Amino acid sequence: MLHIITSPSNLILPLLLAVILFLYPVPETGIIRNVVFLSILTLLALTLRHNTGIHKVHVDTSNKTSRYPIILLLALTGWLFFQTAIFGADKPESFNNLLEEWILGGIIFVWLTWNIAKVTNTGTELDNGSTLITLMTAAVFFHVIWLFWYQIPIWQSSGHYPYGSTPYAQRDFTSFPINLAFIIFIADLSSHITLKKRILVIPLWLSTAFLLLSTAAIIAVHTRNGVLSAVTALLLLAATIGYKLWCDKRRNTALAMFVMSFAMITVLAVSTINTDGRWAGLWETIEVSTDVENNKAWLDSGKYPYPKTKSGATVDASAYLRIAWGSVAIEGIKQHPLGYGYGLGALGKYIEEEYGRKGFVSSHSGLLDFTLANGIPGAILWLIFSASLLWSGWLLFIRGNPFGLLLILMLANFFTRTVLDGHFGGFRFKMFALFMGAIFYLAIYSARDDANAD
Repeated sequence: MLHIITSPSNLILPLLLAVILFLYPVPETGIIRNVVFLSILTLLALTLRHNTGIHKVHVDTSNKTSRYPIILLLALTGWLFFQTAIFGADKPESFNNLLEEWILGGIIFVWLTWNIAKVTNTGTELDNGSTLITLMTAAVFFHVIWLFWYQIPIWQSSGHYPYGSTPYAQRDFTSFPINLAFIIFIADLSSHITLKKRILVIPLWLSTAFLLLSTAAIIAVHTRNGVLSAVTALLLLAATIGYKLWCDKRRNTALAMFVMSFAMITVLAVSTINTDGRWAGLWETIEVSTDVENNKAWLDSGKYPYPKTKSGATVDASAYLRIAWGSVAIEGIKQHPLGYGYGLGALGKYIEEEYGRKGFVSSHSGLLDFTLANGIPGAILWLIFSASLLWSGWLLFIRGNPFGLLLILMLANFFTRTVLDGHFGGFRFKMFALFMGAIFYLAIYSARDDANAD
């Protein structure tokens, strides 16, 4: 049975947060999101004012689980401001993007959900924190339900399943919240098996059923990158919990978890290959797409025809463009190793400078966009920061905190998507930041009574 937080304000905050998370992928909901966001800020400020000092987080500096990620995040933020001020090609635009995306959509959002987790987690156990994560999960899982609610009637009327059709926007908009739901359900089930602890406060059978639905939705939404990020998370899951169980001498359980993880990978791989013809000839498309000087459809498909593969077939346009733009971005990074200044449009600046054509924005690889914008030092700091979070999650998980495992898988999912998609901005980055603030707090949580602390 769902544990209800007793304080009215502490119940309203998670519910308002769930509303924002649900609305973020849906286009034209900005006004509603802004109103809800201001409501959360107001209520949170009032709550913190009346409850100062009641929930301290004991930062264990001996294992560096929280200190290093925070220091690295501050160092990365400092570099972004310094780099934009010194090397920014369009400083006003870059500073505007830096404040809007990184500070408001990243740092402030992490702070926001860190404090919501703090004021709602009123006990020595993680029950209330689990309630918060459950409500946040419900918000993203609703997109799974919405997808099938939209697709199944089309299937019934047409006789063919409408893979890739979505109730709103493009497939990658719907794919992101679906993958978030998948990650949380798989972490919840795995934590129960490995640690005998739960992340969610719904019955285990229901969490398992929702995991199966989320897996089916990853296939139904028809995004290759969504499948690849899920597979990456499953591989990391198998390695993480397999090692933990093996060290705990629960080797039969470890083998069973390996089998379960690779069975899910097989289901995802076979299903998506059978339903998505774009996988066929992908390798040949990759070979052609990297030759950006001789094949220039990426620059102007109206002027230059799409190239053909060695077998004579026309390349898959989506894969070709992503790979070609990525190759161009790598060229730009080599020529501008210190970047163009914060923002998603660094590739557009480079293409205009090098090829004289306007209108381009992103390479559709968030990691390449981030590197081209913020320079190689910025990319290195991001990689080190991500590695420190993974290491912190691992240390906390092996000590018995289920949110450590969720931290690992949530970061692995997002990091994979930033390699394959332009996810370092917009609603995806904001949704990730909102989840990470709450998860990181709960992962390092240690309740302390003020009276005892004094």
